[in-house]
Amino acid sequence: MRKLYSYCYKLSVLKIVLIGMFLPKILNLFLVAIFELFNISRGAPVITKSLLWFIMVPMILAPLVETLVYQYLPLRICQKWFRRYKYSFCITIVLVSIVFASRHAHMGIIGICNSLLAGIVWCFLCFVLMRKKRNPILYTTIMHACSNAIAISISIILSGITIHVE
Repeated sequence: MRKLYSYCYKLSVLKIVLIGMFLPKILNLFLVAIFELFNISRGAPVITKSLLWFIMVPMILAPLVETLVYQYLPLRICQKWFRRYKYSFCITIVLVSIVFASRHAHMGIIGICNSLLAGIVWCFLCFVLMRKKRNPILYTTIMHACSNAIAISISIILSGITIHVE
């Protein structure tokens, strides 16, 4: 874990953001393949009515609120609680990622697992950005928003959803 942390710490912020945008999607491809192999349901699709709502919630509002409430604040709290333990870094990242994944329980088992993997990646990178004294909230929100935009775009393309502007 230290080698991975040291490697990420040396990266530029742009490279960290790019990793945060694409690594969860790559992990999701493997996860989807495993779930398809075992024929596990993906959960109910989400239908929106307004293009403004469609853009505002998953690409702006949700990433900001979820980064603050379900990632950054729990990360800071867990850092203080588990500071004395040997594996405090790993414990903190796993607990914060579980909290983040629980927020996505409405998406079914694949949504929870995907959110858990993304939460681990984003929490780790948020921790690196905090140590680099960069703006972890801003950059983690950008990673989350771009990842959501990629997921929504792929869903629209693959499912043939048409968006009606009201």
